[in-house]
Amino acid sequence: MNLPERQSLIMQTAKALRQGISRGVWRKHLPGERVLAKQLTVCRPTVRFALDVLEREGWITAAHAGRNRAIIRRPRQFRKVADRRVILLYNELLHSMQFRVLSVVNALRRRLEMKGIKLDVRMYPDVKPSRMGRALQRIVDEQPASAWILTRASLEIQQWFAGRNLPVLINGTCYPGVALPSFATDHRAVCRHAAGLFLGKGHRRMVMPAARVRAAGDDESEDEFRSALMRQRSKDVRCRILKFDGSRRDLLLKLDELYREWQPPVAVLCALAAHALTVFCHARQSGLRVPEDVSIVSRMHDPMLTWTCPVISHYREDIDLLEKKLSSLVLNLVDNGQLPPKDWRLVPEFEPGATVGEVPASCW
Repeated sequence: MNLPERQSLIMQTAKALRQGISRGVWRKHLPGERVLAKQLTVCRPTVRFALDVLEREGWITAAHAGRNRAIIRRPRQFRKVADRRVILLYNELLHSMQFRVLSVVNALRRRLEMKGIKLDVRMYPDVKPSRMGRALQRIVDEQPASAWILTRASLEIQQWFAGRNLPVLINGTCYPGVALPSFATDHRAVCRHAAGLFLGKGHRRMVMPAARVRAAGDDESEDEFRSALMRQRSKDVRCRILKFDGSRRDLLLKLDELYREWQPPVAVLCALAAHALTVFCHARQSGLRVPEDVSIVSRMHDPMLTWTCPVISHYREDIDLLEKKLSSLVLNLVDNGQLPPKDWRLVPEFEPGATVGEVPASCW
């Protein structure tokens, strides 16, 4: 399924310049940036980036001091448009994307377009695992690209791409045994920190909700959270991975069961901001105090977390740094055709908020 495409102003300006050259509006030289900006009713930086795109494509010569760019009547052969395209595969529609993913996708699109590279977002094939390989081969054959970005890819999808000589980057965590380059938040570091935070506040009963639909990073997080707590070798420390089907309704049911079995205080580490908001609202609705009875931390950031009262404690990535690093890796992949099978990790900052409480020793 193809998602709606949105061209940036830079790419629209580049298209207008190509059309003008093709129609003979400008014959030997293009006017200066100031004149073009006035003719096309855009700002000069937009014109400058659009001219850079045309220069890389071979439509015009490079700029020289005091001289306008010359038009090359027969642009030199350059790679097909498809070869200057990056395809990002995701498991949800564009409007359903998490805030973080949508922000990164939009920023990546802008950065790539400045280099004359188009970013397309496509959904993974909605087929049975046994038919996934055939469906992926059809996508690759019909939509050639200079690079592929896989976000929240299943084990079967990662293994399929690992077995082909395709330029690919995992935007997330690789499953064990998959040798592909990847870029992700350091969830291991986050979960180690969260475990230490809860223990330092005196907590002994800790929970991590785990949705049925998951990615490699979720498995990694749960393993590290459990391991960090078990390394304490304290008999009174209890950790539970709270399995639920991914729906709000089932998470609420599982929380009801948990609180019937475990008396507060309880500490909860949530993989997603949506889960943290559900745990927060459920606690308040159940008459439990936050953070006195229930402490809550979200592994991921979302602007909504800063609007709760009290503010939900969470981990926040430097989005600017994330976007720059991801863009750099993708451009490197497009230019060189391959990246080493290495894991690049970004450690987020902890935003304390006010939903992690101290537990008096008398509680135990």
